[in-house]
Amino acid sequence: MTAVTITMGDRDDSRPVTVDVPVLSPPDGDSVVLARSPWARNRNDGGPGPLAVVWLHRAYLVRFALCFATECPQVETVVIWPLGVPPELSAAAFTVGRALGARRPAGGAPLITCPVRPPMRRTRPALQHKVTADVNRQTFELIVWELVVPAAVHPAVAAARSAVTRIAA
Repeated sequence: MTAVTITMGDRDDSRPVTVDVPVLSPPDGDSVVLARSPWARNRNDGGPGPLAVVWLHRAYLVRFALCFATECPQVETVVIWPLGVPPELSAAAFTVGRALGARRPAGGAPLITCPVRPPMRRTRPALQHKVTADVNRQTFELIVWELVVPAAVHPAVAAARSAVTRIAA
Protein backbone atom coordinates (compact mmCIF):
# COMPACT_ATOMS: atom_id res chain seq x y z
CA MET A 1 0.00 0.00 0.00
CA THR A 2 1.08 3.55 -0.71
CA ALA A 3 0.25 6.54 1.49
CA VAL A 4 -1.40 9.33 -0.51
CA THR A 5 -2.92 12.64 0.57
CA ILE A 6 -6.30 13.31 -1.02
CA THR A 7 -8.68 16.25 -0.93
CA MET A 8 -12.28 15.59 -1.93
CA GLY A 9 -14.39 18.36 -3.40
CA ASP A 10 -13.54 21.94 -4.20
CA ARG A 11 -15.05 23.53 -1.09
CA ASP A 12 -12.91 25.55 1.27
CA ASP A 13 -13.81 23.27 4.20
CA SER A 14 -12.40 20.16 2.47
CA ARG A 15 -9.47 18.97 4.51
CA PRO A 16 -6.65 16.86 3.08
CA VAL A 17 -6.68 13.27 4.35
CA THR A 18 -3.76 10.84 4.19
CA VAL A 19 -4.96 7.39 3.13
CA ASP A 20 -3.43 4.07 2.12
CA VAL A 21 -3.99 3.17 -1.51
CA PRO A 22 -3.92 -0.58 -2.23
CA VAL A 23 -1.91 -2.05 -5.08
CA LEU A 24 -4.25 -3.78 -7.52
CA SER A 25 -3.34 -6.14 -10.35
CA PRO A 26 -5.19 -5.61 -13.62
CA PRO A 27 -8.00 -8.13 -14.05
CA ASP A 28 -8.65 -10.19 -17.17
CA GLY A 29 -12.13 -8.75 -17.58
CA ASP A 30 -14.75 -6.42 -16.13
CA SER A 31 -14.69 -6.73 -12.34
CA VAL A 32 -16.14 -5.70 -9.02
CA VAL A 33 -13.64 -5.12 -6.19
CA LEU A 34 -14.78 -5.61 -2.59
CA ALA A 35 -13.00 -4.44 0.56
CA ARG A 36 -14.05 -7.56 2.46
CA SER A 37 -15.39 -10.96 1.61
CA PRO A 38 -19.17 -11.13 1.22
CA TRP A 39 -19.01 -14.29 3.36
CA ALA A 40 -17.57 -12.47 6.39
CA ARG A 41 -20.01 -12.41 9.29
CA ASN A 42 -19.80 -8.65 9.91
CA ARG A 43 -17.76 -5.55 9.11
CA ASN A 44 -15.32 -6.24 11.96
CA ASP A 45 -14.63 -9.81 10.87
CA GLY A 46 -11.00 -10.23 9.84
CA GLY A 47 -9.95 -6.61 9.28
CA PRO A 48 -9.65 -4.97 5.89
CA GLY A 49 -7.71 -7.98 4.56
CA PRO A 50 -7.14 -8.75 0.91
CA LEU A 51 -9.49 -7.44 -1.69
CA ALA A 52 -11.86 -9.81 -3.40
CA VAL A 53 -12.16 -9.37 -7.16
CA VAL A 54 -15.11 -10.83 -8.99
CA TRP A 55 -14.97 -11.07 -12.81
CA LEU A 56 -18.29 -10.37 -14.46
CA HIS A 57 -19.81 -9.56 -17.83
CA ARG A 58 -20.07 -5.78 -18.29
CA ALA A 59 -23.89 -5.95 -18.42
CA TYR A 60 -23.92 -7.23 -14.81
CA LEU A 61 -21.37 -4.91 -13.17
CA VAL A 62 -23.80 -2.36 -11.75
CA ARG A 63 -26.42 -4.97 -10.86
CA PHE A 64 -23.93 -7.07 -8.87
CA ALA A 65 -22.38 -3.99 -7.22
CA LEU A 66 -25.84 -2.94 -6.00
CA CYS A 67 -26.54 -6.50 -4.87
CA PHE A 68 -23.31 -6.66 -2.84
CA ALA A 69 -24.01 -3.23 -1.31
CA THR A 70 -27.56 -4.10 -0.26
CA GLU A 71 -27.31 -7.80 0.60
CA CYS A 72 -23.76 -7.92 2.05
CA PRO A 73 -23.10 -4.68 3.98
CA GLN A 74 -19.97 -6.25 5.50
CA VAL A 75 -18.14 -5.79 2.16
CA GLU A 76 -17.76 -2.13 3.20
CA THR A 77 -16.66 -0.70 -0.16
CA VAL A 78 -17.54 -1.78 -3.70
CA VAL A 79 -15.66 -0.61 -6.78
CA ILE A 80 -16.87 -1.19 -10.32
CA TRP A 81 -13.78 -1.82 -12.47
CA PRO A 82 -14.48 -1.90 -16.22
CA LEU A 83 -11.87 -3.61 -18.38
CA GLY A 84 -9.22 -1.20 -19.66
CA VAL A 85 -9.25 1.16 -16.66
CA PRO A 86 -5.75 1.47 -15.14
CA PRO A 87 -5.28 -0.19 -11.74
CA GLU A 88 -4.17 3.12 -10.21
CA LEU A 89 -7.53 4.74 -10.99
CA SER A 90 -9.46 1.79 -9.56
CA ALA A 91 -7.28 1.88 -6.43
CA ALA A 92 -8.02 5.60 -6.12
CA ALA A 93 -11.78 4.93 -6.45
CA PHE A 94 -11.45 2.26 -3.75
CA THR A 95 -9.66 4.68 -1.43
CA VAL A 96 -12.15 7.49 -2.06
CA GLY A 97 -15.02 5.09 -1.33
CA ARG A 98 -13.47 4.16 2.01
CA ALA A 99 -12.78 7.82 2.89
CA LEU A 100 -16.35 8.84 2.00
CA GLY A 101 -17.73 5.90 3.96
CA ALA A 102 -15.78 7.01 7.04
CA ARG A 103 -17.56 10.39 6.87
CA ARG A 104 -21.06 8.87 6.72
CA PRO A 105 -23.22 7.53 9.55
CA ALA A 106 -22.53 3.94 10.62
CA GLY A 107 -24.92 1.24 9.49
CA GLY A 108 -25.55 2.58 6.00
CA ALA A 109 -25.10 0.70 2.78
CA PRO A 110 -21.53 0.31 1.49
CA LEU A 111 -20.45 2.92 -1.03
CA ILE A 112 -20.22 1.96 -4.69
CA THR A 113 -17.60 3.88 -6.62
CA CYS A 114 -16.17 3.75 -10.12
CA PRO A 115 -13.06 5.45 -11.52
CA VAL A 116 -14.84 6.26 -14.80
CA ARG A 117 -18.47 6.80 -15.77
CA PRO A 118 -20.09 3.50 -14.75
CA PRO A 119 -21.54 1.32 -17.52
CA MET A 120 -25.19 2.03 -16.70
CA ARG A 121 -28.18 3.86 -18.05
CA ARG A 122 -28.06 7.61 -17.61
CA THR A 123 -31.26 7.70 -15.55
CA ARG A 124 -29.61 5.85 -12.63
CA PRO A 125 -28.54 8.42 -10.01
CA ALA A 126 -24.81 8.92 -9.56
CA LEU A 127 -22.58 11.55 -7.97
CA GLN A 128 -19.25 12.86 -9.17
CA HIS A 129 -16.55 13.54 -6.58
CA LYS A 130 -13.68 15.79 -7.60
CA VAL A 131 -10.52 14.42 -5.99
CA THR A 132 -7.06 15.92 -5.79
CA ALA A 133 -4.28 13.47 -4.93
CA ASP A 134 -0.76 14.42 -3.88
CA VAL A 135 1.67 11.62 -4.66
CA ASN A 136 5.41 12.17 -4.17
CA ARG A 137 4.93 15.95 -4.45
CA GLN A 138 3.00 15.62 -7.70
CA THR A 139 -0.65 16.67 -7.86
CA PHE A 140 -3.28 14.75 -9.82
CA GLU A 141 -6.95 15.63 -10.29
CA LEU A 142 -9.56 13.01 -11.06
CA ILE A 143 -13.28 12.38 -10.87
CA VAL A 144 -14.59 9.39 -8.92
CA TRP A 145 -18.20 8.35 -9.54
CA GLU A 146 -20.46 7.17 -6.73
CA LEU A 147 -23.60 5.18 -7.48
CA VAL A 148 -26.53 6.10 -5.28
CA VAL A 149 -28.04 3.06 -3.56
CA PRO A 150 -31.84 3.39 -3.89
CA ALA A 151 -33.66 4.01 -0.59
CA ALA A 152 -36.28 1.43 -1.54
CA VAL A 153 -33.57 -1.23 -1.60
CA HIS A 154 -31.68 -0.42 1.60
CA PRO A 155 -33.71 0.62 4.70
CA ALA A 156 -30.75 2.45 6.33
CA VAL A 157 -30.53 4.76 3.32
CA ALA A 158 -34.26 5.54 3.54
CA ALA A 159 -33.96 6.30 7.27
CA ALA A 160 -30.95 8.59 6.74
CA ARG A 161 -32.72 10.48 3.93
CA SER A 162 -35.86 10.99 5.99
CA ALA A 163 -33.76 12.28 8.93
CA VAL A 164 -32.00 14.76 6.63
CA THR A 165 -35.36 15.88 5.23
CA ARG A 166 -36.70 16.52 8.75
CA ILE A 167 -33.61 18.53 9.70
CA ALA A 168 -33.82 20.61 6.51
CA ALA A 169 -37.50 21.37 7.03
